[in-house]
Amino acid sequence: SMAMHPNMSIVATGDVGNRPKICVWYTTTRECLARIHCLLTNAIVHLCFSPDGNYLAAAAGDNYHCIVIYDWDKCSMTTKNVASKSKKGNSQALVATGQCCTASILSLVFNPPGDQLIATCVNELNFISFGGGVIKVQKGECVEDKDRQALLCSAYVGTTLIVGTFHGELLIYKSKKCGNFIPKAHSGPINAIWPRPNLEGLITGSNDGTIKIWDQSLKELQVFNLSGNPSISMGVPKIKSVCENGDGVILIGNRGGELIQIVKKKRRVVMRSHNKDEVSGLAVHPAKLEFATLGGDNIF
Repeated sequence: SMAMHPNMSIVATGDVGNRPKICVWYTTTRECLARIHCLLTNAIVHLCFSPDGNYLAAAAGDNYHCIVIYDWDKCSMTTKNVASKSKKGNSQALVATGQCCTASILSLVFNPPGDQLIATCVNELNFISFGGGVIKVQKGECVEDKDRQALLCSAYVGTTLIVGTFHGELLIYKSKKCGNFIPKAHSGPINAIWPRPNLEGLITGSNDGTIKIWDQSLKELQVFNLSGNPSISMGVPKIKSVCENGDGVILIGNRGGELIQIVKKKRRVVMRSHNKDEVSGLAVHPAKLEFATLGGDNIF
Protein backbone atom coordinates (compact mmCIF):
# COMPACT_ATOMS: atom_id res chain seq x y z
CA SER A 1 0.00 0.00 0.00
CA MET A 2 1.03 3.60 -0.56
CA ALA A 3 -0.24 7.08 0.31
CA MET A 4 0.88 10.56 -0.74
CA HIS A 5 1.25 13.35 1.82
CA PRO A 6 -0.74 16.55 1.08
CA ASN A 7 2.52 18.41 0.38
CA MET A 8 3.14 15.95 -2.49
CA SER A 9 6.82 15.46 -1.52
CA ILE A 10 6.38 12.76 1.13
CA VAL A 11 5.03 9.24 0.65
CA ALA A 12 4.12 6.44 3.05
CA THR A 13 4.46 2.74 2.21
CA GLY A 14 3.27 -0.37 4.01
CA ASP A 15 4.55 -3.92 3.64
CA VAL A 16 3.38 -7.51 4.09
CA GLY A 17 4.29 -9.79 7.00
CA ASN A 18 3.31 -11.00 10.44
CA ARG A 19 4.31 -7.59 11.86
CA PRO A 20 4.38 -5.27 8.87
CA LYS A 21 6.17 -1.91 8.95
CA ILE A 22 5.14 1.49 7.71
CA CYS A 23 7.84 3.75 6.28
CA VAL A 24 7.56 7.44 5.42
CA TRP A 25 9.91 8.77 2.74
CA TYR A 26 10.97 11.89 0.90
CA THR A 27 10.16 11.23 -2.74
CA THR A 28 13.08 13.27 -4.10
CA THR A 29 15.95 12.05 -1.88
CA ARG A 30 14.45 8.64 -0.89
CA GLU A 31 15.41 9.46 2.70
CA CYS A 32 13.40 7.50 5.29
CA LEU A 33 11.77 10.05 7.60
CA ALA A 34 9.93 7.60 9.88
CA ARG A 35 9.80 3.86 10.39
CA ILE A 36 6.78 2.58 12.30
CA HIS A 37 6.65 -0.97 13.69
CA CYS A 38 2.90 -0.88 14.02
CA LEU A 39 0.33 -2.98 15.88
CA LEU A 40 -1.27 -4.40 12.74
CA THR A 41 -0.79 -7.94 11.43
CA ASN A 42 -0.65 -9.77 8.08
CA ALA A 43 -0.33 -6.73 5.80
CA ILE A 44 -0.88 -3.01 5.48
CA VAL A 45 -3.60 -2.97 2.83
CA HIS A 46 -4.44 0.76 2.89
CA LEU A 47 -2.80 3.99 4.02
CA CYS A 48 -3.93 7.62 4.05
CA PHE A 49 -2.77 10.94 5.46
CA SER A 50 -5.07 13.47 7.12
CA PRO A 51 -5.63 16.72 5.17
CA ASP A 52 -3.11 18.59 7.35
CA GLY A 53 -0.60 15.74 6.98
CA ASN A 54 -0.21 15.20 10.73
CA TYR A 55 -2.01 11.86 11.03
CA LEU A 56 -1.33 8.66 9.10
CA ALA A 57 -4.00 5.93 9.13
CA ALA A 58 -3.48 2.30 8.14
CA ALA A 59 -5.76 -0.71 7.67
CA ALA A 60 -4.68 -4.31 8.18
CA GLY A 61 -5.33 -7.41 6.10
CA ASP A 62 -6.48 -9.43 9.12
CA ASN A 63 -9.95 -10.90 9.75
CA TYR A 64 -11.23 -7.78 11.51
CA HIS A 65 -9.44 -5.25 9.30
CA CYS A 66 -8.02 -3.40 12.25
CA ILE A 67 -7.28 0.30 11.96
CA VAL A 68 -4.39 2.23 13.47
CA ILE A 69 -3.84 6.01 13.42
CA TYR A 70 -0.45 7.58 14.16
CA ASP A 71 0.91 11.05 14.70
CA TRP A 72 3.64 9.88 12.37
CA ASP A 73 6.12 12.72 12.89
CA LYS A 74 6.66 11.47 16.46
CA CYS A 75 8.29 8.43 14.84
CA SER A 76 10.71 10.70 13.00
CA MET A 77 14.20 9.32 12.31
CA THR A 78 15.75 12.56 13.62
CA THR A 79 18.44 12.51 16.31
CA LYS A 80 16.20 14.13 18.93
CA ASN A 81 13.75 11.21 18.78
CA VAL A 82 16.22 8.30 18.85
CA ALA A 83 16.41 8.00 22.65
CA SER A 84 12.67 8.19 23.23
CA LYS A 85 11.97 5.70 20.42
CA SER A 86 14.37 3.13 21.83
CA LYS A 87 12.57 3.23 25.18
CA LYS A 88 8.94 3.50 24.09
CA GLY A 89 8.84 2.14 20.55
CA ASN A 90 6.06 3.85 18.60
CA SER A 91 3.56 4.05 21.49
CA GLN A 92 4.11 7.80 21.88
CA ALA A 93 2.91 8.32 18.32
CA LEU A 94 -0.21 6.14 18.60
CA VAL A 95 -3.42 8.16 18.37
CA ALA A 96 -6.00 5.35 18.23
CA THR A 97 -6.50 1.75 17.17
CA GLY A 98 -9.23 -0.89 17.07
CA GLN A 99 -11.23 -3.31 14.97
CA CYS A 100 -13.12 -1.89 12.01
CA CYS A 101 -15.23 -4.62 10.39
CA THR A 102 -15.15 -8.10 8.87
CA ALA A 103 -15.87 -6.74 5.39
CA SER A 104 -12.86 -6.12 3.19
CA ILE A 105 -11.75 -2.48 3.20
CA LEU A 106 -11.32 -1.09 -0.31
CA SER A 107 -10.34 2.53 0.45
CA LEU A 108 -9.54 4.89 3.33
CA VAL A 109 -9.96 8.67 3.44
CA PHE A 110 -10.05 11.33 6.16
CA ASN A 111 -12.84 13.91 6.23
CA PRO A 112 -11.74 17.54 5.61
CA PRO A 113 -11.36 18.49 9.32
CA GLY A 114 -9.24 15.35 9.83
CA ASP A 115 -11.22 14.14 12.85
CA GLN A 116 -12.95 11.20 11.16
CA LEU A 117 -11.87 8.36 8.91
CA ILE A 118 -14.06 6.78 6.23
CA ALA A 119 -13.59 3.18 5.12
CA THR A 120 -15.37 2.01 1.97
CA CYS A 121 -15.85 -1.75 2.02
CA VAL A 122 -17.67 -4.61 0.35
CA ASN A 123 -21.39 -4.03 1.00
CA GLU A 124 -20.91 -1.29 3.60
CA LEU A 125 -19.40 2.10 4.35
CA ASN A 126 -18.00 2.90 7.79
CA PHE A 127 -17.45 6.25 9.50
CA ILE A 128 -14.66 5.95 12.06
CA SER A 129 -14.28 8.51 14.85
CA PHE A 130 -11.27 8.33 17.15
CA GLY A 131 -9.99 9.68 20.45
CA GLY A 132 -8.56 8.53 23.75
CA GLY A 133 -6.63 5.75 22.01
CA VAL A 134 -9.69 3.97 20.60
CA ILE A 135 -11.87 4.11 17.49
CA LYS A 136 -15.64 4.03 17.17
CA VAL A 137 -17.24 2.65 14.00
CA GLN A 138 -20.65 3.66 12.65
CA LYS A 139 -22.15 2.34 9.42
CA GLY A 140 -23.44 4.77 6.85
CA GLU A 141 -26.94 4.70 5.43
CA CYS A 142 -27.80 4.66 1.74
CA VAL A 143 -30.87 5.09 -0.42
CA GLU A 144 -32.19 2.03 -2.33
CA ASP A 145 -29.48 -0.17 -0.78
CA LYS A 146 -27.00 1.19 -3.32
CA ASP A 147 -24.22 0.47 -0.82
CA ARG A 148 -24.86 -3.29 -1.10
CA GLN A 149 -21.99 -3.74 -3.53
CA ALA A 150 -18.24 -3.15 -3.59
CA LEU A 151 -17.59 0.50 -2.70
CA LEU A 152 -14.26 0.90 -4.45
CA CYS A 153 -13.03 4.46 -3.83
CA SER A 154 -13.97 7.74 -2.21
CA ALA A 155 -13.10 11.45 -2.01
CA TYR A 156 -14.50 14.66 -0.58
CA VAL A 157 -15.68 17.67 -2.57
CA GLY A 158 -16.03 20.25 0.16
CA THR A 159 -18.02 18.54 2.91
CA THR A 160 -19.69 16.07 0.53
CA LEU A 161 -18.37 12.51 0.37
CA ILE A 162 -18.41 10.94 -3.11
CA VAL A 163 -18.08 7.15 -3.42
CA GLY A 164 -17.39 5.15 -6.59
CA THR A 165 -19.08 1.75 -6.88
CA PHE A 166 -18.63 -1.56 -8.64
CA HIS A 167 -21.72 -0.91 -10.79
CA GLY A 168 -20.41 2.44 -12.03
CA GLU A 169 -22.48 4.74 -9.82
CA LEU A 170 -21.36 7.74 -7.78
CA LEU A 171 -22.96 7.78 -4.33
CA ILE A 172 -23.35 11.18 -2.66
CA TYR A 173 -23.12 11.25 1.15
CA LYS A 174 -24.20 14.20 3.27
CA SER A 175 -23.08 13.56 6.82
CA LYS A 176 -23.47 9.80 7.26
CA LYS A 177 -26.37 9.34 4.83
CA CYS A 178 -26.47 8.81 1.07
CA GLY A 179 -29.69 10.32 -0.19
CA ASN A 180 -28.70 10.74 -3.82
CA PHE A 181 -26.57 9.07 -6.47
CA ILE A 182 -25.54 9.37 -10.11
CA PRO A 183 -26.54 6.23 -12.02
CA LYS A 184 -24.28 5.03 -14.81
CA ALA A 185 -21.60 7.61 -14.12
CA HIS A 186 -19.41 4.98 -15.83
CA SER A 187 -20.34 1.77 -17.62
CA GLY A 188 -17.91 -0.23 -15.45
CA PRO A 189 -16.51 -0.25 -11.90
CA ILE A 190 -15.17 3.12 -10.73
CA ASN A 191 -11.73 2.33 -9.33
CA ALA A 192 -10.30 5.81 -8.81
CA ILE A 193 -11.43 9.26 -7.67
CA TRP A 194 -9.19 12.33 -7.49
CA PRO A 195 -10.49 15.52 -5.79
CA ARG A 196 -9.49 18.65 -7.70
CA PRO A 197 -8.19 21.65 -5.69
CA ASN A 198 -10.23 24.71 -4.72
CA LEU A 199 -13.52 22.80 -4.86
CA GLU A 200 -13.24 22.48 -8.64
CA GLY A 201 -14.83 19.02 -8.61
CA LEU A 202 -13.22 15.65 -9.18
CA ILE A 203 -11.82 13.19 -11.71
CA THR A 204 -12.95 9.55 -11.96
CA GLY A 205 -11.47 6.53 -13.71
CA SER A 206 -13.15 3.24 -14.55
CA ASN A 207 -12.75 -0.25 -15.97
CA ASP A 208 -14.62 1.03 -19.02
CA GLY A 209 -11.41 2.80 -20.10
CA THR A 210 -12.70 6.34 -19.57
CA ILE A 211 -11.56 9.28 -17.47
CA LYS A 212 -14.27 11.81 -16.58
CA ILE A 213 -13.98 15.30 -15.14
CA TRP A 214 -16.87 16.56 -12.98
CA ASP A 215 -17.57 19.98 -11.48
CA GLN A 216 -18.38 20.51 -7.79
CA SER A 217 -22.09 19.90 -8.43
CA LEU A 218 -21.15 16.62 -10.18
CA LYS A 219 -22.04 17.80 -13.64
CA GLU A 220 -19.98 15.94 -16.23
CA LEU A 221 -17.57 18.34 -17.93
CA GLN A 222 -15.22 16.23 -20.04
CA VAL A 223 -14.58 12.62 -21.05
CA PHE A 224 -11.33 11.01 -22.17
CA ASN A 225 -11.77 7.58 -23.74
CA LEU A 226 -8.54 5.58 -23.77
CA SER A 227 -10.04 2.48 -25.41
CA GLY A 228 -8.72 1.56 -28.84
CA ASN A 229 -5.54 3.61 -28.46
CA PRO A 230 -2.84 1.66 -30.38
CA SER A 231 -0.07 2.88 -28.05
CA ILE A 232 -1.78 1.28 -25.01
CA SER A 233 -1.24 -2.45 -24.55
CA MET A 234 -4.80 -3.34 -23.53
CA GLY A 235 -7.71 -2.80 -25.90
CA VAL A 236 -9.86 -1.53 -23.02
CA PRO A 237 -7.37 -0.16 -20.47
CA LYS A 238 -8.89 -0.63 -17.03
CA ILE A 239 -8.12 2.56 -15.09
CA LYS A 240 -6.80 1.79 -11.59
CA SER A 241 -5.54 5.19 -10.43
CA VAL A 242 -5.70 8.83 -11.47
CA CYS A 243 -4.21 12.11 -10.24
CA GLU A 244 -3.71 15.69 -11.43
CA ASN A 245 -0.98 18.21 -10.72
CA GLY A 246 -1.33 21.96 -10.28
CA ASP A 247 -0.83 22.56 -14.01
CA GLY A 248 -3.78 20.39 -15.00
CA VAL A 249 -1.66 17.44 -16.19
CA ILE A 250 -3.52 14.18 -15.54
CA LEU A 251 -1.58 10.98 -14.81
CA ILE A 252 -3.32 7.61 -15.12
CA GLY A 253 -2.31 4.11 -14.05
CA ASN A 254 -4.00 1.18 -15.77
CA ARG A 255 -4.32 -2.57 -15.24
CA GLY A 256 -1.69 -3.15 -17.92
CA GLY A 257 1.02 -1.57 -15.79
CA GLU A 258 1.24 1.61 -17.87
CA LEU A 259 1.38 5.27 -16.84
CA ILE A 260 -0.51 7.49 -19.26
CA GLN A 261 -0.28 11.27 -19.28
CA ILE A 262 -2.94 13.66 -20.54
CA VAL A 263 -1.73 17.19 -21.33
CA LYS A 264 -4.21 19.52 -23.00
CA LYS A 265 -6.20 16.57 -24.38
CA LYS A 266 -3.05 14.91 -25.80
CA ARG A 267 -2.34 11.43 -24.47
CA ARG A 268 0.90 9.52 -24.30
CA VAL A 269 2.29 6.52 -22.47
CA VAL A 270 5.16 7.73 -20.28
CA MET A 271 6.10 4.40 -18.68
CA ARG A 272 5.42 0.69 -19.03
CA SER A 273 5.92 -1.99 -16.40
CA HIS A 274 4.94 -5.60 -15.74
CA ASN A 275 1.33 -6.53 -15.09
CA LYS A 276 1.17 -10.29 -14.55
CA ASP A 277 2.84 -12.96 -12.42
CA GLU A 278 6.40 -12.61 -11.13
CA VAL A 279 9.37 -10.54 -12.22
CA SER A 280 11.74 -13.43 -12.90
CA GLY A 281 14.76 -11.65 -14.36
CA LEU A 282 16.87 -8.65 -13.39
CA ALA A 283 20.10 -7.38 -14.96
CA VAL A 284 21.99 -4.16 -14.19
CA HIS A 285 23.88 -2.41 -16.99
CA PRO A 286 27.65 -2.45 -16.29
CA ALA A 287 28.24 1.17 -17.30
CA LYS A 288 24.92 3.03 -17.42
CA LEU A 289 22.35 3.83 -14.75
CA GLU A 290 19.94 1.34 -16.32
CA PHE A 291 18.56 -2.08 -15.57
CA ALA A 292 16.38 -4.59 -17.40
CA THR A 293 13.61 -6.84 -16.10
CA LEU A 294 11.76 -9.89 -17.43
CA GLY A 295 8.31 -10.82 -16.18
CA GLY A 296 5.75 -13.58 -16.38
CA ASP A 297 3.80 -11.35 -18.75
CA ASN A 298 6.57 -12.01 -21.37
CA ILE A 299 7.51 -8.33 -21.35
CA PHE A 300 11.25 -7.52 -21.39
